[in-house]
This record gives sequence, structure tokens and C-alpha cells, in this order.
Amino acid sequence: FEAFTVARPAEAVGWTNLGAARAAAGRFGEAVAALERATALDRDYAKAWQFLAQARERTGEGQAGIGRLWGKH
Repeated sequence: FEAFTVARPAEAVGWTNLGAARAAAGRFGEAVAALERATALDRDYAKAWQFLAQARERTGEGQAGIGRLWGKH
């Protein structure tokens, strides 16, 4: 997935897949970074938001992470 994001950096699906793969490998901080990129590229891509919420929860952000998803810092 990293090669895809290098070749097509403006495609949210690639960043979402990279984030999901990193989360599956237990690399939740790196997953959050990739998924934040995906949601910035496509604010309407629900799957990216779903994976981002899950990854943030796994990093221990809990409710603070959920609040940041909705712009409530």
C-alpha cells in the first residue's frame, strides 16, 4: 500500500488501505497518520473515518479522539 500512496498520493483509498494495514499490524500511531491523510483528501469517505476512529481508540485517545473527529478539541 505504501507504493500506491507514493504513486497516487491524492487518492484517499490508498491512504485508507495503508492505515488499515498498519492498524492490523499493531502500528496504530502510523495508522492514525495515514487515515488522517485519507480523511483530509476525501471528507466524505466513511470507511476512512471508521478506521480512523478505531485506530485512535487503540492509541488510547478514547473519547478525546472521537471529539477530534468532529472538530471538538
